[in-house]
Amino acid sequence: MDETVNRLLDEIEQQSDPLARARLVEEALDLVSRENDPGLWAGLQGTLGSSLIKTPAEHWDSALGERIVSAYQAALGAFTAERDPAIWAQTWRNIGATHFCAIMHGAGDEYEQVKAAKVAYEHAMSVPPEGLNPEVVAAWRSEEAAVDQLLARHQRSLRDPFGLAEQAAAQAEAIRRDAQSGIGPLPTKTEARYPALLNEEIAQLRLHLHRVIERGFPEVRTAAQRSALERSRWQMFRLAFEHLTEKYEAAERTRELFARIRRDETGFVLFLRGFAMRGQSRPDMLATAGQGASLEEGLAKQRLVADLAPIAVVWIANPVDSGPLELAMVDGDADQLGYRVEMGEGWEAAVRALVAAATAIVIHNPVITPGVAYEIALVDSLDRLDDSFFVDPRAVPSLLDGPHPPLLSFGSDAIDQIRERLNVGSRRPAPDLPVPTCHWLEGGARSQAEQMAAQIDDMLRPVVLDIPQGHLDLALDGRWAELSYLVLLEDSRALAVHLRAMSHLMSALDKSTLEEAHVLARACANYATALESAIRGSAEASSEIDRAINIFSRVRKRPA
Repeated sequence: MDETVNRLLDEIEQQSDPLARARLVEEALDLVSRENDPGLWAGLQGTLGSSLIKTPAEHWDSALGERIVSAYQAALGAFTAERDPAIWAQTWRNIGATHFCAIMHGAGDEYEQVKAAKVAYEHAMSVPPEGLNPEVVAAWRSEEAAVDQLLARHQRSLRDPFGLAEQAAAQAEAIRRDAQSGIGPLPTKTEARYPALLNEEIAQLRLHLHRVIERGFPEVRTAAQRSALERSRWQMFRLAFEHLTEKYEAAERTRELFARIRRDETGFVLFLRGFAMRGQSRPDMLATAGQGASLEEGLAKQRLVADLAPIAVVWIANPVDSGPLELAMVDGDADQLGYRVEMGEGWEAAVRALVAAATAIVIHNPVITPGVAYEIALVDSLDRLDDSFFVDPRAVPSLLDGPHPPLLSFGSDAIDQIRERLNVGSRRPAPDLPVPTCHWLEGGARSQAEQMAAQIDDMLRPVVLDIPQGHLDLALDGRWAELSYLVLLEDSRALAVHLRAMSHLMSALDKSTLEEAHVLARACANYATALESAIRGSAEASSEIDRAINIFSRVRKRPA
């Protein structure tokens, strides 16, 4: 063997730096041919691949991955599964691990990398196990299982970009497991009150960024996968934003009603119920649960509004209920829903103010829940039993302290009695009616969301500047997650700014990268423009909530 080759082989063996070793191997390969020494040539190719794969993350790209795979594939030419089963299988495993490493570094098309990794592991595992170390085989099987999970997720992504079927199955299994083990719901988060349907929409907008954080590396999607996901995320954002604007449109209606009540121009009927549906926080999800006759309270409220029209019916919102969904069920006619009040941390004082000011009170109590018991006790303490109508008066006496007047039943003649009370001008003074809505997030929950939005924004700054280097999907994942936090924070100015930023990001893409890029860019810009216009045109407000009502209730036009 040539002395130069021997010297290089000695240096290769002694060299600890992988990149320096790779340079020495390439020098040796220039002097060794496959025809003259196939064993040495193949060994050098394998050493080249195993050295290059240790390249620092900041220097990894798809070209490096192809170079490593090419080296391993060259080495394979000198071996066969029959003659050299262990080396042949190890080399195929190395090819599979290289493709997986490329995924971890965000190098190349992730779906193509994971398909190639699967093929490589199948070749490696095709060698009879008796020819391999059992511990090595077990490690390879674990690696192949991780590849299988990625492959399955990619194959589902076009049909189900958010993996909703998988999430539903996991949630059902979690509920079954909790039921068997006796684990109940976690304590309710009183600082976070927002609809269960909005919670699902927000979770889907954050899903892919959370996956990046869990895995430690970003996804790189095909154009088809990106198109399916971005279409779906835009629809999810529209639904979340609809919750926001509908909330404040409803609050504006109630605020206008309360202004007329304060001017003694009208009275109102207060509808109290036990909140049949309850949000339940569990380790794996936020669920909504309810049972029994009290589930009819939504229909009872709607019938009361219809029977008393045009008399105003005011009711307290259940935090888990979806305003847009209720509005859709009455074909968008808000008058059929009455006037809702959303309450935050000061809910006791707000309920007391409504009970004190109502001309008449209807209490839906087919089941005595803790909420209904509290409301009845409050009505009693404020001497309002004479003006209250109960769906089931027989269940009330046991909840009262001492003697009480005859209890009124919400029977067939109750509507006429209520109308008569309004007609004879028995309105009550109402100086302290509550603010008609509240923030979805308060206290610590609000601070935490603000911190998360700021952290995502800090993370995105260098990424957005580096989009050509393969960080596009991470930038999109981050932007949608950030927008989800801003929706929950109800921050009109920040939403306008970041929708404008999303529009600029989409505008920079061509159709080969994202087919709908320019359509989505226009849609984001339309939302940003609507918010900017509402901010400029909103009247001065005495409180942050009133300002939010002034802004979001003006944002009525939606892009298609």
